[in-house]
Amino acid sequence: MRHEITFVDPAVPTSDLHLFLGPFDSLDGPMMAIQPGWTMAHVMFEAKKFPSVKQAKNNGWHKPIPAGYSEYVVGKDKLHIYILTPF
Repeated sequence: MRHEITFVDPAVPTSDLHLFLGPFDSLDGPMMAIQPGWTMAHVMFEAKKFPSVKQAKNNGWHKPIPAGYSEYVVGKDKLHIYILTPF
């Protein structure tokens, strides 16, 4: 099992989804929708890297989610987080 999670903004066109995140198979990690008003702290909380959004903010994740495609490797367990938002 691969240790990854993907966050996608619902406004991303399906063509971009397949272009940047490729074809999906059963080995791919879960995919979650980014909600309006979220910051990177919300992403880290939903990825279960922190017990609360507040704690994620206090640990430096209180910043906007970047536009486009981005990836992060976080924690001792090296969780891969992929994010796709409109450009």
